[in-house]
Amino acid sequence: MARKMCSDECGRPAANNVADNGLCHPCNDYAEWENTHSDDGHGTEFEGSNDTDGCPVCHPELDPRNAPVRAGHMNTIAKTRRSHAGCAHVVTPKARAACRKAGGPKS
Repeated sequence: MARKMCSDECGRPAANNVADNGLCHPCNDYAEWENTHSDDGHGTEFEGSNDTDGCPVCHPELDPRNAPVRAGHMNTIAKTRRSHAGCAHVVTPKARAACRKAGGPKS
C-alpha cells in the first residue's frame, strides 16, 4: 500500500497524527506559523504585536520545510557491514561473530 504524500508536494510522507489536512509535520508547522504571522500582524506597523523572532514567514532561513527529507527508519543505529569473503574462517554466524570481535574482516 502506497503512503500518502504531503498535499503541499514537498516530497515528504503525510503525517498521520496531525489534522486531516494531508500535510507532513514541517508543512503543518509552517501553516501554523502562517496563521500566527497573519493573526499577530507581523510586517504591519498598525498592529501592536510585532514580535517576529522565530517566525519562519518573516525569517525564511527558519523555514522548517527547508530541512532535508529523511529517508528510511530513524530509530536504529547505523551499522557498517563488511564481507567475510576474504576471511579464512568457516562460514557460520558464530565464526563471523568471532571474526568481528577480533577486529573484523579486512576489506
